Amino acid sequence: MKSTRWAILLALGGVAAILLVWFFGNQETGPIALEPVTIADGASFLASPVYVAAHQGFFKEEGLIVTLQSHSTGKATLEAVQGGGAQLATASETPTMRAILSDAPILILASMVTAERHNAIITKKSNQAEDLWNLSGKTLGATLGSNGEYVWDVFLTLQGISRQDVKLVHHKPHELHAALMQDEVAAVSIWNPHLQKLHQTLGEQGATFYLKDLYSASFLLAGNREWVQQHPQTIQKVLRALIKACQYLRSHPAESTQLVAQHLKNIDEATLQQLSGIYDFAIRLDQTLLITLENQANWFLNKQPQESSVPNFLNFIQQEPLHSIDPLAVTVIPGRSQ
Repeated sequence: MKSTRWAILLALGGVAAILLVWFFGNQETGPIALEPVTIADGASFLASPVYVAAHQGFFKEEGLIVTLQSHSTGKATLEAVQGGGAQLATASETPTMRAILSDAPILILASMVTAERHNAIITKKSNQAEDLWNLSGKTLGATLGSNGEYVWDVFLTLQGISRQDVKLVHHKPHELHAALMQDEVAAVSIWNPHLQKLHQTLGEQGATFYLKDLYSASFLLAGNREWVQQHPQTIQKVLRALIKACQYLRSHPAESTQLVAQHLKNIDEATLQQLSGIYDFAIRLDQTLLITLENQANWFLNKQPQESSVPNFLNFIQQEPLHSIDPLAVTVIPGRSQ
């Protein structure tokens, strides 16, 4: 009798357990909360991995809801991070270097793209400076304070021309095209897409010089130092999404070009297609970036009246998040680069 009672109780217990599993297993759990991240963006095609990651849902796959905050320059994106208006920013290496020299609380997380032919010096063959070797006494155009000015100083040094022997005048990037075509300047230091548009205008009447093997432009992802240090897992999610985006850029070039053009509005699809072979989109931290930062810091500080030393930029590069995802993508050598 007792054994029968125990058998019944065990059977009822089993049925109850099955019902409980079924009940809780069929409850609606509700949507999983996505972690918000704001990226201050300078509306440059060099940030293509960010746009692709947002458009293709790669950020969402990593549990993130990313807001792109539009700015006109890399300087402005970094200021947004410093002021707490955004957690992350995209910017080229020059404004990033200048922000670090001004003690901005930022950390570099990755380079998203590198290119040796992003910047160039270009002139009209009708100018007396058409061979770009006879620039003494000429008026030259650049966006002062940018890597365009840096490219000019490197080029002039190569030619043994003193900065005092030329007149370097400031123009906004989109103004350099007209300045050259209207003969306000003899030559300009300019970058894409403005460089590509100038090539199209001049055709065979243009003469161009690239600083190949001397300078490679980089476009970076940087973040607020305190936020980055407090959110290592979030940074890993962002980087994983960007790695997926770079893979998509390589495997779907036509679709990528179309969506980037649609997102930016300030560059057409045809121009992006013409530029596609120049740029290597990959999430990395390499020694070239470190050397470039130090070279530009030396250049910038040499122009300042007060003496100051170049910082150890390794202290401003957060290697761990990317290294934990892809160790081979991190090739920065410990210690100073120079």
